[in-house]
This record gives sequence, C-alpha cells and structure tokens, in this order.
Amino acid sequence: MSKKIFSYIFWWPMAVIFTFSTSSLFANTDRYRVVWVDDPATQSTIGWNQVSGTNPVVYYDVVDHGTVIGDYSFSQSPNAIYNYKGMNNHFARLTGLQPNTVYYFVIADSEGTSQRFSFRTAPDDPSIPLSIITGGDSRNNTSVRINANKMVAKLRPHCVMFGGDMINFDNNSSWQDWLLHWQYTTGSDGRMTPIVPTRGNHESSNASIEKLFDTNADVYYAMNLGGNLVRAYTLNTNISISGNQTDWLEEDLASATACNTIWKIAQYHKPMRPHTSGKSEGNSMYTYWAPLFYKYNMNLVSDSDSHTCKTTWPIRPTTDSGSDEGFTTDMDNGTVYIGEGCWGAPLRTNDDNKSWTRNSGRFNQFKWLFIDQSKIEARTVRYDNVDFVSALDDATRFNMPNNIDIWYPSNGDVITINPTTLTVTTTSPVDMQFFNNLDPITITTAITNANPISKVDFYIDGTFIGSDNTAPYSIDWTPTTDGNYLISTSVTNSLGLTRESCVTEISINEALPVKLKSFNAYSLSLTEVQLKWETETEVNLDYFEVERAGSDGRFVGLTNIEGTGTANSGSTYEYFDRFPINGTAYYRLKILDADETITYSPVRTVIMDRTIDEITIYPNPTTPRSDVNLAFLSRSNAGVNLTLFDISGKLISQKQVPTQIGRNQTTIETSGYTPGIYFVKLQVDNKSFFRRLVVER
Repeated sequence: MSKKIFSYIFWWPMAVIFTFSTSSLFANTDRYRVVWVDDPATQSTIGWNQVSGTNPVVYYDVVDHGTVIGDYSFSQSPNAIYNYKGMNNHFARLTGLQPNTVYYFVIADSEGTSQRFSFRTAPDDPSIPLSIITGGDSRNNTSVRINANKMVAKLRPHCVMFGGDMINFDNNSSWQDWLLHWQYTTGSDGRMTPIVPTRGNHESSNASIEKLFDTNADVYYAMNLGGNLVRAYTLNTNISISGNQTDWLEEDLASATACNTIWKIAQYHKPMRPHTSGKSEGNSMYTYWAPLFYKYNMNLVSDSDSHTCKTTWPIRPTTDSGSDEGFTTDMDNGTVYIGEGCWGAPLRTNDDNKSWTRNSGRFNQFKWLFIDQSKIEARTVRYDNVDFVSALDDATRFNMPNNIDIWYPSNGDVITINPTTLTVTTTSPVDMQFFNNLDPITITTAITNANPISKVDFYIDGTFIGSDNTAPYSIDWTPTTDGNYLISTSVTNSLGLTRESCVTEISINEALPVKLKSFNAYSLSLTEVQLKWETETEVNLDYFEVERAGSDGRFVGLTNIEGTGTANSGSTYEYFDRFPINGTAYYRLKILDADETITYSPVRTVIMDRTIDEITIYPNPTTPRSDVNLAFLSRSNAGVNLTLFDISGKLISQKQVPTQIGRNQTTIETSGYTPGIYFVKLQVDNKSFFRRLVVER
C-alpha cells in the first residue's frame, strides 16, 4: 500500500495547537502517564493506552531525538499489559536510569510513532531540594479537575502524590475521562509530571490502581526521594489497617529511622480525624498508625476524602486530660496533618475543627511542598485563576509564579516543619548515637554469646549498663536462612521516643534449633492480643516459652508451647493473650533446645493505651422522635460516665453507665430535643472520649 500525505491537527491540552504535514503516521496511543512506585532516581514506569497497532516499544534517551526512533540509545517493550476499564493499558518499566536527569521518549508501534515526551528522574542527593504536590478527590467536577491539572503543569513539581478518589464511578468512561484529563499535567514542551498513586474509596478495588498505574497488588509502598532526604509512604485505607500493612509500615519506618532518613512523609485517603462532621472517625488508623508516626517521627501526613481544607499544628496521639479526639499539640516532635481533598469533588463544610487545627476552609485546593535538609514548607494552592498564572521550569520551580493564589489564613500561608531535636547517627552497624535532652550518648552492644545468641551487653560511652533487653535498651535479632542473624539495636529516651540502629548481619556457625519464618503480634480488640508464628525447620526443639514485658522491659513467661515441626518442615503456632497490658507491651519467644540452649525471637510491640474504643452511635443523624444507641468496647468493668452537651457547651443530660469487659451498649434518650449538633462525652479513669450526635427535624 502506498503512503498518503495527511495533514494533522494535533490536540494538546494546554490549548496549543500544532499543525503537521508528514508522510509517516502517528502511533495510535493516548492517555499517557509516568508512574513512580519504587526508586524514582533510577526507575520510572511509562504507561499508555494502546488504541491500535502492534509491537509497541518505548524508545528513550538523555538526548532529545524528537521522533527519530533510530537515534535513541535505549528501548523497552511493555513489561505488563492490562485490558482494563475499556483500555489496553501498557506499561514499560524503565530501569538503570540516571538520577536527576531528563529523559526524552517516544512510543513506536506498527502504525507509527507518538509525539515526543520527557520526564525528569528524582535526585538521589539530599542536598538537592524537592518540589512535591499532594492532594486528592478529583471525582466529578471536570472543570475544577482540569484547572488543578493545568496548575500542576505550570508549577513543574518533581511529582504529584495523589491521594485517591480519582473518579466518581469506577467504570470505563470515568477512568477514560480521568486519564484524558491527566494529560493537562503535561507541559507545553512535553514534560510529564510523575504520579505516585493512592487508592481511595471510590476506587472500588485495588485492581483499579494496580492495573491503571502498575502498582503492587496491595497498593501500599514506600520510596526514597533525594537519597536519604525523604522516605515517602503511600498507604491504603481501604484494606485492613492492622496485620500485614501495619507490620510492613513499622518495619520500614524503623529501618528509615535507623538509616538516617531526614524526613518522613505519608499519603493515604481517609483521614484519622476528619474536619467535616459527616465523616466517621478513622479509629483503626488512629490505633495502629498514629503511635508509629509518633514513635518513628513521621513529619508530615497528607490525607483526602473529606472534600475540604485543613492544616494542623504538630500533634501526637494521647488520651491524657486536655487531648482532643486523641491528639494534643507537640511542637517539638509531633506530626503535621494536611488535606483533606479537594481536586474536584463536591465541597463539604469545615465544621469539625479541633483544638490542634491550625486552619481550615472550604474551597478547591492542593498542597505544594518544598523540602530541603533544613525544613519542609507546605503551602495551599487555589487554581481557579490558573490561566493567568505564569509557568515555571526546572530552574525556577521554587519561585512563586506571577498571579499564584496561595491561601493566606490567620496562622500564615506557609507551614514550616523543622527537624526534631531528637536525632540518631549510625556510627557502625551495631553502634548508634542517641540525643537525649541534647546530650550525645553512644550506645554500644556487645554480643557475648554468639553461638547462638543468648546474651547482649549494652554500654554507654564504654560503661556497662545491662544485658539483653534491659529497658530502655533492646536488641532485635532475626535468623536468616543460612543460620546467621540480622541484628539491630534500639534505645528509648525519656520522652518515650525510640531510635534504632541500621541492620547488620552477624555470622553464626552453629545450627539453630529453630528457623523462624515469621513472628507477629496483633491487637484483636481492647481485650485480646493474638500471637502467631511459623517455623521453617525445627531441630532438637524442646518448647517455646511465650514472654511478655511491660514498660519496665522485664520479660516474664506466659505459657509454654511444645514444638510440632521437624528438621525437614516447620509448623504454625498461635497463642491468645486474653489479659493484655493496658499500654505498651512487648512480646517475644524464648526458644529452648533439648540440650537447654536458649535463643530468642525478635520482639514484637503491641500498644493498647485506650480504656474504651470502637465507639458507635446509631442512628446518627437521628430525630427528636427516636432514641439512639451507643455501643463501645471497654477494658474495664468500673463504669463509664456518659454526658451529653449541646453545641454551646450546655449540659443536657448525664448518667453513669455500668460496663463489663468487652462489648457494651446503652441508650441515649433524645425525645423532644431541639434539632442541632450535640456532643456525647464518655469519661473513665480521667480519660475522655467525644462523639458528635446530629438531631434532625
């Protein structure tokens, strides 16, 4: 077939129209995206919809060769293909890239070549500052969504951390429109903005993110940006919070802390404490994630879902007197929370502020972060006037462009986060410096019996302190498949913050009686902790002794469990602690060999610091014609003081509710109440818990 001469009008989302006359055809591809899910300094994923044509290949280089594919130095065929949401989604995973480098690429197939695009990899040098945009909820207001995307292109960030609820309905047309609109984040020069995607509740399954952005199946992951400048976490609030996700999070946070990551930031969809009254509290996230954020110094969290705007002061979790919904301000070591949407979803009222709320508002916005070694700066950007805002480039991306609309509330337009005064520096694999009240202390561990490990001595500045897990010093060792140990040490200071050293491998020549495959501890409720462990092999095992320690670090035995595995196969074990410690508890396995040799498992931590939890009011909203039910879980049978206030703080009713350990239920009489907002207060052991009750007409 002879080629025909075509005249093309090429549509570009930045309202720039290009006219081409050519004798070669364009590849029939569209809906392009660059995705970061791993190491963005050396890896990036190119995604697109293959409309027609066969054998597509991504050609890329650090030199711009336009659409001349023969001049590009590198090429990559698709690594994954998903026929999903009415599109033929192709993903080419580019690896071995150079950090902080612009790569130019085209996609060529049997029908021709796409236009030329580019992207920049992340730096791996912490001295290079980062620009990041965070936000979410672009559901159904198309004009707002497009304006936000156009602002992304103009601000030229290193990436967008997108917090979920990209679409309103998880169907073919919604996703096809969303990916078409995402093209507005590409600059007029073809520069694409990488996305770090999160699942929201309007993404009805993990597959919507996995198959449209080539993430892992669970859609939670972490990556370094700028070397050790930032560890960025993407979490999934639409799957189980406890269990595997929290176990992974704690392990990764500990490693990032040990290895001197300067900043830790996280994104997820549903907030722990929404700033609009119609949203339920994220109690599971509060229980499992908030203590880890404080323990490992999470600096900044970006959430979405509520379709409003909020910023907080640095806060930490506590149920002490004076706390508000489980948090109190901690300017030195707290976490700053920002969010909560809105990239195009219907706006909601910011009617649920807390004592630790910095500012809140009701408008479309996203957050713009500047991160360097000395500080994080967060600004809130509005984009209704995007067409009048000047565009930045790589050299000016930290400037304020002309006509940029930065929100300027009562407590200032820039949130500045400074490093915590508590830092850790690893001096050797099993040594670390820990600053306690600004006094440097060198912690040294000496493994005194390494065949196998049964004792570890701690020294401070050369002075012997104690052996093994002597509070506040502890050691964690995990057997490897070749009989060695992975060792890390930790210390807890007077403020309750823990820092850990990096992990190192210690050679052990003597065979172990047990090779542990896993060992985990889970808080099933306020009244029960589940321990589960699995062995790969068991040689001359006598029994396991389950041990528990409280805040004093002294381990005591709870029970003995005989081994059931063999030298060729392991076994699975389970134990329920039905009388757990109220507070922080540490669990480990004492493994006794037939010849009385003793080894220990890693230590697992469970925090149960709430007297009551899982508080539910239903129906809510209610009417003056019907009463409501109050259900909650209690660790005590001492009773709860139940008080009801109106929105002005006036006492409406009060009663003492007898409780039992476990599930409890009572009735709140609302007959004849004036429609409005009321607050239910439950008080026990000098701790107060609040819930909102709405009475409608």
